[in-house]
Amino acid sequence: MDRRGVAKDLHSYSIYMDDAFAKSGKPWKAFKIFKDMKQRAIPIGVVVAYNTAIHAVGLAQGVDSAVRLAVQADG
Repeated sequence: MDRRGVAKDLHSYSIYMDDAFAKSGKPWKAFKIFKDMKQRAIPIGVVVAYNTAIHAVGLAQGVDSAVRLAVQADG
């Protein structure tokens, strides 16, 4: 998308995280995209992006890491 001049938004990032990575057996890549969103100051929708990131972190790093991220989402 970037190469074609189309800016990524919350919706496109969420699709990348969920479909392309979390469901493909590469949840760590989904969390990397989530961190990229935060660095680029993309407004993170709690329901969409955080839930996808929490799911991906839970798969990649375990329940404890997922719970920490969930607490951060509430905070």
